[in-house]
Formats: sequence, C-alpha cells, structure tokens
Amino acid sequence: MSARRFVSLLWSASVLLAPTSLAVAVSSGKAVHKLNARGFYDHLDPENFIIASVIQSPFEGPIPVSVWTEPQSLPQGTWNITLTTQRAVRFIHEAAAGGVGLLAFPEVWFPGYPFPMKAQPKYTQDYIDNSLVEGDSNWNALVEAVQEAGIYVAIGASERRGDLLFMTQVLWSPEGEKLIHRQKVRASAYERNLWSDGDWNDLKVVATPYGRIGLLECWEHLHPQMTFPMQAQLEDIHVAMYPNFADPHMVDNPETVLHPFSSMKVNMAGVHVYTATSKTWTVVAVNGGSLIMNPVGVIQSMMGPFPQGTYDAPTYHGVSVNTTTFRKNRTYEINSQFGFGSLLEMIQAYPDYIPKDTGTWVQKKEVTVFYLLEQAAQNITYFDGDDSAETIL
Repeated sequence: MSARRFVSLLWSASVLLAPTSLAVAVSSGKAVHKLNARGFYDHLDPENFIIASVIQSPFEGPIPVSVWTEPQSLPQGTWNITLTTQRAVRFIHEAAAGGVGLLAFPEVWFPGYPFPMKAQPKYTQDYIDNSLVEGDSNWNALVEAVQEAGIYVAIGASERRGDLLFMTQVLWSPEGEKLIHRQKVRASAYERNLWSDGDWNDLKVVATPYGRIGLLECWEHLHPQMTFPMQAQLEDIHVAMYPNFADPHMVDNPETVLHPFSSMKVNMAGVHVYTATSKTWTVVAVNGGSLIMNPVGVIQSMMGPFPQGTYDAPTYHGVSVNTTTFRKNRTYEINSQFGFGSLLEMIQAYPDYIPKDTGTWVQKKEVTVFYLLEQAAQNITYFDGDDSAETIL
C-alpha cells in the first residue's frame, strides 16, 4: 500500500477501541515499552499507525475557549499548570486506549496561550509561575504518563528556562525518551515581547520505527529559514502546532481581518505548501479543532470548529497511516529541491543591489522575567508596539 493509498480512520474519545495486549517490562512501578524483534512496539501497528491531535483546550469546560476572556472566567481563576497537566495525562491515556500511536497537543497548550495578557498585564506573574519547567513535578508526570501509555507524544508549552520564557515543543518516545526538545526559533510578531528566541541548531528531524518526525510552530511554516532545513531532512510525519482554530474553508472578510495572524486561511497556507513540497503526513494541532493533511498537501480529515459552548466534543481526532510505505534509511536527498544545490541557487539569485548586511531582524532576542514583571508593574502589555514580522521589537 502506498502512502497515498492509505486507510483513513477517524478516532475520538467517543469511539474507543479495546486496547491490544502490551509487551512491557515493569521498572520502578512504571510500564516501559520495548521494541520487539521486528523493530516495532507490539501494540503500535506500523501498517495502522494512528496520528492524532488534541481538540480540547487546556481548561475544563466547553470548547472552543473564548481566547479573549479565558482563563479568568475559569473556576481556578487563572492558568494552572498542575490542573492542565492532570488533564493532559488523562488525554494521553485516553488516546492510547483508543489505539493512537502519536498524539500532538497545540501550541503553548501548557498552560494555554496568554491572550488575556493582551489587555491585562497584571496576569504576568501568574503566566510565568505556570509555565512548564523541565524536570519539575508536572514535567515528570507527563513523562510517566507517556511511559505508561506507550505512545509518542508531542507537546507545545510555554517553558521557563532560568530567567527566560520560550515557546517550546517536546516529542517523547513510547519509552519516555526525549527525542526532540526545541524552542520556536523566532516568536512571531508581538510574541517576541514575551518569549525569547530559540536556537537554529534545534531544527531537527528524528528517526523512529514509524518514520521520521519533525515539529514546527505556527508561522515558522511561512519562513524559509525554518522550513528549508527541516524539509532537507526528509520528514515522513510533521507536527504543526497553532493556538486556536477557525474554519479554513471560510472566505475571510477583509473588513474584519486586519492582520494576517487573524486569518486561518493565511495561517494554513504555509502548512499546505510545507506538506505538499515535503510530501509528509501533517498533524495540525489546534485548540478547538483538528486538521490532518496528506502527502499531497490537502486536508485529508478535519474535525471542528465547534459551536461556542460545546461540551460533548471529542478529546482528539486522527487518521490511520501505513508507515511501512515511508522512505527507508534515507535522511537526505541531494538531487531534490531541498538539496544543497538549491540552497546555493538562492544565494546566487539574491539581488546584487541589496547590501550584504545581516541587519537586525536575525539578532537573537531575549526577554527576561525581570523585564516582563517590570513592564507589568507599569501596566504595559506585551502585545503593544510594532507587531510586524520583519521588525525586531
């Protein structure tokens, strides 16, 4: 069966399959899944490998979340990384019971995208305190859940590392091994007032028994500096994380969409092109809905968006993919549009009249917690100022 002649199956929390028998070794009370002699996990069928994304928000209650009022209206009154982690652990086990092989969470799902801070910087300390920290109790709870569930899990988080916040993505193996841990290279527009820039050397694709997997966030899909290095590494499965969802088929109203970030069609344009040119299966993880694109670059399956106040939406949505048809033992292709020759062509085609100056936009920006709290004390929001993608803030 070719990658295009797949069996597409919809999976959700409302339709759970009886879990298959698991081959596990028990160590320190945790289930540790091991590869079998064929190089696969017994419970994850390479011909029926389900890739899925979480639809539910980080907060208890209906979906979609009203991004401009949450989470202040929630019972807990603010972001709560512990409650969100507990919710995620439940979702991971639920997905594993339903036969999912890879489960992806949306962008900064931990603890949630800070839309409320657009107008209320008083919540800054809360957001800092509820950002995920590697090695803390919540991080460890996620790793343990992954080990017990025995599936691949990709998360999007606001991560605190020392005195800085980052927009982070992590991919864990069914054994709880950290396969990818990266930060968004350059937070988009006004996001750069809150989160610091990540590192270029983290644009990596990892090999698994079920194909080569890579991760990018939101508008990283529109920047060739991020997409080209990733596509050169021959992904099979790509995870694209976004903060919120709208119908990508709906025609935008130019009177109301005043910024490209507000358009679902613009946001998805980069993913469509990325998917088609790299010939990947792409899981688009978004709050309030889910898209999965096939290697042709079109939407193979979509769930949502759901009406405001929906309580009975499924936890996740996915499709089944035959991973045995993926390219084997190939990590690059020199005779391709993403080979080094194509990179040289871009350099050679660069206009001579433009000064060979690196400019300011590529400078790595760091935003310290001290600075964030100092701004909050002056009631300055982090979404103020020049929000163009081309200008350093």
